[in-house]
Formats: sequence, structure tokens, C-alpha cells
Amino acid sequence: MPGNNPLVSVLIPAYNHERFVEQTIRSIMAQTYKNIELIIIDDGSPDSTWNEIQKLLPECEKRFVRTYAQTQPNVGCAITSNKIIAEAQGKYIYSIASDDLSKPQAIEKQVRFLEEHPNYVLVVGDNEFIDDQNCRVSWDKNRNVLPLEQGQYKTFAQFLHLQKYCEDFGAYHSLLKGNYIPNGYLSRAKALKSISPFTSEAPLEDWYMHLQMSKLGRYGFLNEILFSYRWHSQNTAQNKKYMKAVTKKTILYEKKIVEQKGEEKWKRVFDENIYQLKMQFKIGGIIKFYKMKSILQKKYVLELFGKQYIVYTK
Repeated sequence: MPGNNPLVSVLIPAYNHERFVEQTIRSIMAQTYKNIELIIIDDGSPDSTWNEIQKLLPECEKRFVRTYAQTQPNVGCAITSNKIIAEAQGKYIYSIASDDLSKPQAIEKQVRFLEEHPNYVLVVGDNEFIDDQNCRVSWDKNRNVLPLEQGQYKTFAQFLHLQKYCEDFGAYHSLLKGNYIPNGYLSRAKALKSISPFTSEAPLEDWYMHLQMSKLGRYGFLNEILFSYRWHSQNTAQNKKYMKAVTKKTILYEKKIVEQKGEEKWKRVFDENIYQLKMQFKIGGIIKFYKMKSILQKKYVLELFGKQYIVYTK
């Protein structure tokens, strides 16, 4: 056991990543930081993801101070996220998708930052892009994959122009314009567990979480590549219609939170900054939402560019 190094809970919610999950787990095994517990929940993957996880459990039990692995019937991201966070016992929580990779010194550097900055609730480094063959690639302005030297953007920081946020990095008002936080973040467990649970009413889980965490403290950004974000055909972010629908749904839920909880400070910030996000949706067409109640669920009809998309919420 390490001396005074705080315990870090690494969370891997796994789904349908039989090709990649072993590499993800091994990237955590290779961390220079030693005091880690590994928590994996497979959300009913229809492929062999769970079998791949089971093969590595003996190695995991030797490497980590605690290993918790479970499979379950598919219940979706929100329920799985709440369950896996509740299982964490560490002072810090490190989240990673089951197809991404963490650089060996990522957790060590991020723990050091939060230990030295007690008023920060989360820290993250830059991301490089990799394809399904683990080759580093770049993006053009439309996130089309190109060979590394041919694309304009080689990291998340470049693509998202993170330098423009400076002191506002991770601030609530800046996050209302959209989620720009890279992947592979380390957060204070106490803060993460104190926010409202994840819900299907806010389907962009990362953005929802950052909106809540930003109300609790500052965010830190380490300007070095600490994470490999895999860009392949299964990324939901590539479905533009879906992303527009779930973005609107998530921000509607955030509006509900600040209004119902009486968070006057955040409601004021919300009202002052939401205009820019609304304008992003109005470009090229008019957005209309029609709320229709049924016995089991509410249905939102999102009209974009003259076409309608259906979004359901329980």
C-alpha cells in the first residue's frame, strides 16, 4: 500500500466494446500512481465485453488495492453511472469510457494538482485522438478523421479553442454554452456524490455533471496530453441529429433544476447566458418544442430545419 497517497477510484462503465475494453483496463494498470481501486460495470453488452473483462480480473486483483466488476441487464447510462459512483470508496474519482486510453502519468499528475489546490473540484488534461487501430489521428473543422499531420486539429484543446476560456475554464456560465471539458477528468468524490443523481431527463451525462460540479468549485486544466480519445463509427457524438435533440433536452432539465431548487444565483447566471445556446439551435431554422403528456412518459417534438425529431423522457 502506498504511504499517504489518497485512494483513487477508477470507474469504467462498459458497453459493447469487446475490441477495446482490455486496452482501456491495461492503460489503468500501467498508471504510475499505485493507490487505485478499479470499478467496472458492464451494462448488459450484447457482445463479448464482459468475457474480456473477466479474463483480466486475476491481473486486476494483483494490481489494484480493490477490484469490483459486475455485469447487469442493460439499464442505460444514467442508472449505471449512479450505481458505479456509489460503489467508489476513494477520495478522488477518475472516469474513463471502455474504449478510451489513459496516459501512464495521468492520474499521478491530476492527484497532485487537486492535493495542491483544495478549492478545485476537478482537473483534466488535454486529449489526443486515436482511431480503432490505436493510430493517432487529427480532425478537420467538421471532426472528419485525417492522418495526424494533415488535419487542422490534433488535440481537444486545439479543436475546442480552450485558450479562450483561460480563467473561466469550467465556470458555470461558460458551460451553459456547451460542454467543452475534455475526457479523462479526476474529480473530488465528495463533490461528485453530492450532486443530483444522473437521469434520463439529462441524456448528455458529462455535460449535466459538469454543470452541477461547476457550482461547487473551480476546474483545472493541465496543458499536456494525458488521455487518448477514440473516435470511431460507434461514437454517439457523430450523430448530429441525436446530439441536437439530447442537448436541448439536457438544457431544459438544467433550467428545471435552477428554477425548482431555488438556486437564485445560478438561475440568474442561467438566464443571462442561455441566449447564445438558443441561437446555436436557431441557425438555419426555427426550434419548437411541443410537450405532450401520456400515461408513462412525456414526448418532446424537436423541430429543426423544418424536420421533426422525437425525444422521450420518463
